Amino acid sequence: MIADRKDVVWVKADDDRYEPFDGTRLARSIQRAADAAGQADSVLAEGVAAAMQSYAIECRAGQPIAVGELTRIIGELLSMLGFPEIARAYVRQTQRTEVRLDHMVAAADTSFELGFFHRLDAALDVIADEQLSAMQLRGLRACVMRLRGARRWNQRCRQLAEDIVNHVRHRAARVRPRRAVALRLAMLD
Repeated sequence: MIADRKDVVWVKADDDRYEPFDGTRLARSIQRAADAAGQADSVLAEGVAAAMQSYAIECRAGQPIAVGELTRIIGELLSMLGFPEIARAYVRQTQRTEVRLDHMVAAADTSFELGFFHRLDAALDVIADEQLSAMQLRGLRACVMRLRGARRWNQRCRQLAEDIVNHVRHRAARVRPRRAVALRLAMLD
């Protein structure tokens, strides 16, 4: 039997994956938030990340910490230290929204591609208004197969999937030209 290390804390992601706590990654994330808030301070980012790692090891030993809770704690800590702008930027950069492509095509009155792209644009407009920095597209494969009326994945399906992804990337780049929007596809939902 392999014993757990006492200095490793597990972080539970929203999709129920577990990853070891990474202080360096957290410091980079805080630094990006500080840069976005116009208050670049690498010492602050490293200090907050180190404090969070110590807290996680000392107080959360043996218990995983959820990403949402980690975000909340860091935001509160940054605000408490007198950096509310960095705290808001940090929380904003960790927010994600999910676009369910398979639900979009299932809810459509018709299965025509033009209607689907119109519904997709409406969803992307809502996301742009919320100023979220990341989105997840889920159900791409099921969506494409329904739009194509295909029983098996083929070249036409692959082309439509690429068209949908390129459309979303183009819209995201147009809305937020200075900051890249993270786009994660979950095709096999």
